[in-house]
Amino acid sequence: MIKFIKQVLLFTLIIIIINMILNHYGNKIYLKSYAKYSLNYNSYILADSHGLGLGNNFEKHGVYNFYGASDSYFDMKKKLNFLIKNTTVDTIYISVDDHTLSKYREKKNNLDRSVIYSTPQDYESYFQYLKDKLIFNIVFLQPKKRTLLKKYFYSTLKNSNIKHNSNTSWSNKSLVEKLESSNGRFKGQFNSPTGSKNLKKTLFEIIDICRINNIELIGIKFPLSKTYLEILGDKSYGASDVFILKNLKIIDAKNRFINNDNFFLDQDHVNEKGGLELINFIRKSTLNISIDTTTIKKQKK
Repeated sequence: MIKFIKQVLLFTLIIIIINMILNHYGNKIYLKSYAKYSLNYNSYILADSHGLGLGNNFEKHGVYNFYGASDSYFDMKKKLNFLIKNTTVDTIYISVDDHTLSKYREKKNNLDRSVIYSTPQDYESYFQYLKDKLIFNIVFLQPKKRTLLKKYFYSTLKNSNIKHNSNTSWSNKSLVEKLESSNGRFKGQFNSPTGSKNLKKTLFEIIDICRINNIELIGIKFPLSKTYLEILGDKSYGASDVFILKNLKIIDAKNRFINNDNFFLDQDHVNEKGGLELINFIRKSTLNISIDTTTIKKQKK
């Protein structure tokens, strides 16, 4: 019996050590860009991958792009609370696109990553906080982290970097390719007749948090390509309707680049060129809001 217990303890110790090693490398890969942030600004953008094209080009105007690919309102709420606790926030720009209240976005989110920005106070129960923290630190319970590790170790063994498919730019794709890509995107994001009640509830909570903390909250509808707009039609889960209900300002750039396919990476993500044009549009739409370099705080030592 004693021998069995020793074997179990030894096996457990080995598993813990392996997990610690894998978690160390897994976090370096999985959190590489997601864990980056700055507390030296008063204005921030919260968005999913639609914020990608903005890059860091908004920083010279005093706005920090705190986007995260696949971020949901669950994740954005954690980031918002993190900012409020650690710096002074005057303005938040947040995505209110047609898909942001979808069940697709409720399922495809960053709850396994945004936990790094959370505290027990961000949860309804301390048990849920501990559960998320535990899952975050156990590689065997994180399929996305495991997948990245497999790719990383495979590429290392092959003595090469992880290769990504080089896609043709959106403007150079044929109409057939554009339709196929846009249809696939539409079916993925708008695959249910109704949106997510949980995400809608969280969006209302974000609005309340900003109101209580005297933060101006401005919605952004990011640009979509002409092909995708035609397929999308009037389909929407109504995030912008929530803003209208609450009398909040919306910067609607959805149709802004309808005749500029060269501004897009794909059907619904702008490239850097499109991002620069979008920044100009956002600035012109917020002339009543001070967003210049004077809003950048002194670097903290």
